[in-house]
Amino acid sequence: MIKQRNVSEIWRFNNFYNLGDSLMKVCYWNCNGAFRNKYKEIIKEKADLYIVSEVEDISKLSFLNGFKQKLYRKIRGDQKGILFFTFSDDEILPLENNNYGIRYIIPVLFRGYKILGVWMKGGYIEDLYTYSAINIKMIENSIIIGDFNSNAIWDNKHGDRNHTRFDFMMKQIGLRSVYHYQESEKLGDETQATFYMYRKNDKAYHIDYAYAPESYDCKMKISDQKVIEYSDHMILTLTI
Repeated sequence: MIKQRNVSEIWRFNNFYNLGDSLMKVCYWNCNGAFRNKYKEIIKEKADLYIVSEVEDISKLSFLNGFKQKLYRKIRGDQKGILFFTFSDDEILPLENNNYGIRYIIPVLFRGYKILGVWMKGGYIEDLYTYSAINIKMIENSIIIGDFNSNAIWDNKHGDRNHTRFDFMMKQIGLRSVYHYQESEKLGDETQATFYMYRKNDKAYHIDYAYAPESYDCKMKISDQKVIEYSDHMILTLTI
């Protein structure tokens, strides 16, 4: 069993690492199931850490046999979960957090970085907003990456816990959307899609994000549309 770290231990780790100085790549993908037949698409990116959602039980993923460093979380009753894995020997350490039944937001410590892998189900942005408000101290100086299932164009459907207000909360603790900063685009006016509903070009939306501290020198790449052969989501690659 992998040992979990509590919040006080996170702060001690942050004192040992000079965060943001080293080059690291994190890849996220909502693979749309059947990851055992698709994993080669994401490992083409040659990242340090891979985070994949909508992954079937890892007992079906023979390519992971022998991997020391992997973490899989699936909530009882669900057919799919979220997977973290790396080809390196660096530990993926799960962190304790108060999730109050909100799924799936999984915080880990990897190479001294706090990284939250996100796959929002059910309450979508409202759940992410609530989780972030509850765990605001833990989220400071963190990377949040994943499928938010959200965009500011749907703000009026979510009351006060909408995407624009979530983005404002993140800015208050020094986190920003890497894509929006990099491309100088406003929320809701994205020119690059990360999701193609029913894999149709006329139903393209930007619903996958990476947030990182303003002090980090980050770049984000969205995979080309060839990935649509395997999933309705594009692959995000965050380089720090």
